[in-house]
Amino acid sequence: MLLSIASLVGIYFGLYHTVFALLPVTLVTTFACCASAMAYGEAMSSASLEGLVAAIGLQGGFMIGLTGRDVLALQLPFCFEVRTLSDRLVSSAPE
Repeated sequence: MLLSIASLVGIYFGLYHTVFALLPVTLVTTFACCASAMAYGEAMSSASLEGLVAAIGLQGGFMIGLTGRDVLALQLPFCFEVRTLSDRLVSSAPE
């Protein structure tokens, strides 16, 4: 469950943000995993493993999101049509 949520968050950050936004998210996620493990009385090895899994999920999702960013950028210009004030159609799609 943790890996899938971290991957989805990573995909979001890969699609819409730069790599510099990923570092604070990774740190906050790792801290939250460690704090959660300590609150439940788990060992620190288990807490660090959870933080590592979350960081790997974020990084992997970010890479998937970067791949999707190119596809999304190619499809967006073809999805929108803009009309000028003279009611002429302006589009980047070939006619």
